[in-house]
Amino acid sequence: MTSEELELRPAGEPSQPALASELQYDVIIPNYVTEQSRQMVLNCLASLRLYSANYRLILVDNASPDFDAIGEELKQHPHRLIRNESNVGFVKAVNQGMRASSAPFVVLLNNDTEVVPGWLERLRNPLTGNVGLSGPRSNLNGTLSATMPQLKPTVLPKPAMLVFFCVMIRRDVIDAIGLLGEQFGVGLGDDDEYCQRAQAAGYDLIYVGDLVVFHYHKMTFRSLYSEKELRTMARRAQRLLASRFPNWYTRLRNFVVRNF
Repeated sequence: MTSEELELRPAGEPSQPALASELQYDVIIPNYVTEQSRQMVLNCLASLRLYSANYRLILVDNASPDFDAIGEELKQHPHRLIRNESNVGFVKAVNQGMRASSAPFVVLLNNDTEVVPGWLERLRNPLTGNVGLSGPRSNLNGTLSATMPQLKPTVLPKPAMLVFFCVMIRRDVIDAIGLLGEQFGVGLGDDDEYCQRAQAAGYDLIYVGDLVVFHYHKMTFRSLYSEKELRTMARRAQRLLASRFPNWYTRLRNFVVRNF
């Protein structure tokens, strides 16, 4: 199978496939599943199936060694499957999904998350006017999304960022500023840079502080890279951001210090 071959599968019971006229959300999940992460990914997909409506799952699989373990669950979703022959990394996989999407609202969702009832509607409701991206709170996992002080939906002052473990993006934002920056390699820093481009284009970010989406955090990365490699990747992303957007990056770091 080539890296760009698309498979369109019908949804099985109990979920019903969303008709084209009803499709509101494309949920893009970049996926790499191993025997060790199998249950975590199944939990993610099951929560999506149980608590979502009018959606299509676009699953981009990066040559998972245990892909067959999620096959039956995948059949329960209205979905589009992209299977890569090799692991192209998080950013490229997300971009493949974004290119394949057509819904008015696009969600990027990590495969080590678990969503909750009403999550799509609560991310969508504040996306009006200039607000182009929305993101939830996470459980206490050491990330910015877990420790932000805002306890209700709040438009963030510029400059700001949302953590892309779970983010909803309006279609017109994607049309205006494009896809994630592939210069960030397999990942890290891509969400910072995308938020910068969105804000520069006149869009606001909203943090839905009263919506919690569980996130194990970097489970796929930790299965592929050592902690030393992850630190090196993070430093590279920081240098790239600082060199491309020096003033914005300094102000963003101040924002993070104030809220982390």
